[in-house]
Amino acid sequence: MRALLLLIACWLLTGAAPVRHGPIQRCPALQSAAGCVTIARWRSPLEGPETILRRQITIDTSALQGRPPLTVSLIALASSEVSWNGVVIGSNGVPGRDRASEVPGLYVSSFIIPPRLIRPGVNVLEARMSGHYIWAPVVMPLHDFSVGFYASPDLPGVSYYLPAMLTLGALLAGLVYFAAAFVSYRSDRGALIVSLAAGAGAVQLLVEVSRAFIAYTYPWHLTRVSAVALLSALTACLIVLYAGRRFAPRWTRRMVIATILLSAANILLMPGFDFKAMGAIALAWLWLGVAALLGRRAARKPATVALAIAIAALALMVWGFTDYLDRTHYLLLAGVVILLVSEQVIALRRARGERDEQARLAAALAERLREAEQKGEPILALRDGSRIHRVAEGDIVTVRAADDYCDVMLSDGRALLVTQTLAKLLETLPPRFVRIHKSHAVNRAHVTGAAPRPGGGTLLMLSDGSEIPVGRTYAASVARWLGPT
Repeated sequence: MRALLLLIACWLLTGAAPVRHGPIQRCPALQSAAGCVTIARWRSPLEGPETILRRQITIDTSALQGRPPLTVSLIALASSEVSWNGVVIGSNGVPGRDRASEVPGLYVSSFIIPPRLIRPGVNVLEARMSGHYIWAPVVMPLHDFSVGFYASPDLPGVSYYLPAMLTLGALLAGLVYFAAAFVSYRSDRGALIVSLAAGAGAVQLLVEVSRAFIAYTYPWHLTRVSAVALLSALTACLIVLYAGRRFAPRWTRRMVIATILLSAANILLMPGFDFKAMGAIALAWLWLGVAALLGRRAARKPATVALAIAIAALALMVWGFTDYLDRTHYLLLAGVVILLVSEQVIALRRARGERDEQARLAAALAERLREAEQKGEPILALRDGSRIHRVAEGDIVTVRAADDYCDVMLSDGRALLVTQTLAKLLETLPPRFVRIHKSHAVNRAHVTGAAPRPGGGTLLMLSDGSEIPVGRTYAASVARWLGPT
């Protein structure tokens, strides 16, 4: 809005613009104006073996002194020959009446208008065009047909794409990292999905920025934009698949199928390849937001971050539009990959810490068993299903009944689930293990004291800080061995 107001102010201060454009017309022949039809630029101007476009350009020649030369800008999926006031001023490829006689031109072309051909007032700009090498349906093959002062080439330069190009390393690193993670942990299909998404994004980025280095003929430009749209749809499906698996597993299949169908409809029906690509990407962020909302309801912690990313992505799309497609999309995608790598690194460090702690505990337990054996302390074999735990008798603090099982609490804080009833287990334990409740037995060596129980009875205090009530049935026997203790 500010730029528009500035242009209006400049126009009011300096008078009318030095170059004014009339409507674009499609004409039956260069030599005759009869039968010319005014067309809208966004509607297909290519009809018949060749298309003749004409436009009146009004020029204030007094305003041209000291200015760069006037140039015709023609951006179209077509070969062209451009004339100014009936004189050919340049060709882009060779237009022809059939595919055999046409030589494809560049998608972006410009032609300097010789000053001697410029008349004060009305001038006639004409272009003879053909597009026999267009291999896919195109709604708007003509993007620009205008006159302006000479400027730098219309192709976006390296500096325009530089921010996006800097993300290529992050995307390729994500591809390699998560591919290696999938190879190392075959069960982690999420790593494979992220790797494929990073790879698709990297390929799309290379295809996108190639226009800064290669002057495409228009058939190859059509191939390029088609590839960008298809890669956008592929990336969208992969993002939705990952989001569904992570935040809404029950909805994953339906979300992916919906994304595939909507992406296909978008590519087939949406006019303009920028809209095709943007539509697919928008689907990805919309479904990510939906999956994140479902994940929040299931209390999945990363869901809030995912929801914020989805909202930010959609806001950036609305704000930047095609600039988002050209650059911001890759920055955001690389940022997501970096976040996922960081999350993996943190998880691996945590897992490594847990493994180190388990190794430390295992070493300490082995040392404790060696000490117990050297002292002649009995070593008990406690079965937990198919596993057998070797435990020094003095390390058992309490035993608690759990239906047909027992929870054996150890002095190091571990709890073992033993596949025996409390009564059966007590038959195998020495006399120092006594039953004090229908659900509890204790190792007398770990009893540190007793205290009155609120409401009556006794609480035994143990070396691990726990307190266990004494049952009425066992109160007398506990009192007898507790007294001397």
